[in-house]
Amino acid sequence: MPVAAVVGKGGNDVSRQIVDMLDAMSYNKRLFNVATDDEVVTTEDIRSLGLTEAKIAIGRGVSSKDERFFAEPSEDQDDELFLALEGYILNHVSPQNRDEARSDSESVADLIGEEMKARGLSEAVRTVLPVLRGAFSFTVMGRGTIAVARDVFGFEPLYWGEDERCIAFASERKALWRIGLRDVACFPPGCVATVDGRTKDVSRVLSLARPRVVDLGLDDAARRLVEALRGIFLRDFRGIGEVALLFSGGVDSSLVAKISCEAGMKVTLYGVAVEGARDVGVIERSASELGCGLRLRILSLEEVEDYLCRTIYAVEEANVMKVGVGLPVYAAMEAASVDGFGCVFSGQGADELFGGYSRYRRIVRDGCERLCDEIWNDVVRMGEVNLQRDGAIAMVNNVDHYLPFLDLKVVDLAMSLPADLKVKGPGDTMRKHVLREAAKTLGLPEFIAYMPKKAIQYSSGSDMAIRKLARREGKRPSEYVRHMFEKVFSEY
Repeated sequence: MPVAAVVGKGGNDVSRQIVDMLDAMSYNKRLFNVATDDEVVTTEDIRSLGLTEAKIAIGRGVSSKDERFFAEPSEDQDDELFLALEGYILNHVSPQNRDEARSDSESVADLIGEEMKARGLSEAVRTVLPVLRGAFSFTVMGRGTIAVARDVFGFEPLYWGEDERCIAFASERKALWRIGLRDVACFPPGCVATVDGRTKDVSRVLSLARPRVVDLGLDDAARRLVEALRGIFLRDFRGIGEVALLFSGGVDSSLVAKISCEAGMKVTLYGVAVEGARDVGVIERSASELGCGLRLRILSLEEVEDYLCRTIYAVEEANVMKVGVGLPVYAAMEAASVDGFGCVFSGQGADELFGGYSRYRRIVRDGCERLCDEIWNDVVRMGEVNLQRDGAIAMVNNVDHYLPFLDLKVVDLAMSLPADLKVKGPGDTMRKHVLREAAKTLGLPEFIAYMPKKAIQYSSGSDMAIRKLARREGKRPSEYVRHMFEKVFSEY
């Protein structure tokens, strides 16, 4: 559910801006909620919405009429709390109505509302943010102030920008482009911003804490990793009967599939490949070994061109690698959404945590300490490099993206492991040894456990297809993707 917030500087009217921002993010959204300092509106026709003059506003688009904008009821209008959340909260912590099923938005609003009894909105949000586990960003309006916050990794995309008229926040850059903002930046993960039209305050609340490296053997490390992953499914995913899983046939996604099946879930695997891709057989063989249902989409070159446009629209970047990776992810998430799944699991994050990338072989030449530093830097930057891309694609397709490897307990364990359990040296073509040993511990066959790492844009054939399309237009791949980006966003 894309979210937006805008505050006018010096009392400027922002009623038109909030409508235009939501309209720019209206793809696949059937209902829109808007709250201003003067009114609360729900509409199916955002383009025709006429609001009274407003100095401050938040809103969101949703895909179902069952999803409602949350307003904390209050006898005093000044104490009303309006909250719009993108993503999901894994721990539904609420100080009231503990025995009732509460939506994520209600749970977060309950916590903030309770804290606001003794402090302002900014401090209330700063107090609540460390309590929440999940993948989320949210905007909240109360007492004439807007606050925005984002999880520590930056799973869900959130951007901001300002000019002489206003300061605005949105889940998608196109919403800010639509109202004329050009200097748009990623809102930093783990931070809280509060704006009231006169002042702006941004502060860091959460940071990833790097653990010290401990001396562990391969068998012990693999056992601890399996225990940590099993614990996540018992704690956070208990009660989920059926699940969709983005599937490449490799060790990362196969390990998630295996643990999901152990937890009693019925797993449907979603794989995507371009016609002629050599790794189709790998996907089919791995799925057969796991005993899971497989939905494999084979894309023609013409379909690749269509999905390229959709992927560019979602990720909002003219980056060949990002759209090459994002294209099969988009097609798989779309298929899962069409089949009725509201959440999709994946093995994202394993390569960063366990040394999967080929370039780590070059880095380890400078020593294990240097490799540990580089892996940590990649984990910290993962939000902007990979996660917000996949979060944007999930948002467009109305699904939540669950990433078991990026639970903080798994991250802490992975970062405490010696470097030689991940990459043994410059000649190590396999890498990720502790993860592969964990796969063997779980009973995965050796051909899966020791399958060489191959990036999804190559294994799926999306990179080669983009290159073919570029040659057909007489362009280099970067020129072709830039051309398609300008075509998709010509109205902006």
